[in-house]
Amino acid sequence: MHGVGDDRCHELVDDCGGRRAGRPTRRPLDLYLAAYATFADKIRETEQFNDPEQWRFDWEQSYTRDQWLDLLPTTGGLTQLRPDQLAEILDAVGSAIDSLGGRFTMKYTTLAATAVRAGAEAPSAPGGSRTS
Repeated sequence: MHGVGDDRCHELVDDCGGRRAGRPTRRPLDLYLAAYATFADKIRETEQFNDPEQWRFDWEQSYTRDQWLDLLPTTGGLTQLRPDQLAEILDAVGSAIDSLGGRFTMKYTTLAATAVRAGAEAPSAPGGSRTS
C-alpha cells in the first residue's frame, strides 16, 4: 500500500519534487479508504457474499538514506523519468534525508476488503483492525 509519513517527511518531499512540479504532495489514505468502502458496497450488491469486512494494518519501516534512494526509483512516476531527471530528484531527496540525520521511519497502512461467499465459514483478520 502507500506510505503515510510524518509531516516533516512530507514537507521535505514537497520541497524535493511535489512543489517543484507545481502541486503539493498528495496524501492518499482517505482516497483509498473511500475506494475500499466502494469495493465493499459493490461486493455487497452482488448478494453472493456475506457482509464484507474492511481490514486495516498500520505498520512502520525505517530506512537509511541509501535504502530509500535504492527503493525510490522503482516506485510511481519515478519509473518513467529520464536518467537526468531521476538524478536531480534523488540528489534532492538524499539531501532531505541527510537533514533528518540520514534515516527516517515511514508509516504505512495496508488495506484489504474481504468477503466470504454466502454459506462459507469466515476467517478472522490476522492482527490489524477492522474499519467496518
